[in-house]
Amino acid sequence: MSTVTIPQGARCLTPAKVRQKLCRGTTWLWDRVKNDPDFPKPIYLSPRSPVFIEQQIDAYLTRLAEQRNV
Repeated sequence: MSTVTIPQGARCLTPAKVRQKLCRGTTWLWDRVKNDPDFPKPIYLSPRSPVFIEQQIDAYLTRLAEQRNV
């Protein structure tokens, strides 16, 4: 497993918190991770402990909003 550095001051969200923030389900979240190259990838703290960086999720939402406003 490769080492990934979490930026200092970053807020880590569990998949459940990401689903809650985006108002989406489990299948939708993991489908985005697998099939959407722009969607932030999780960082694994251990083999069964994925987390997402909240700032990356927020940036993704901003990009989506900007694309829809064009």
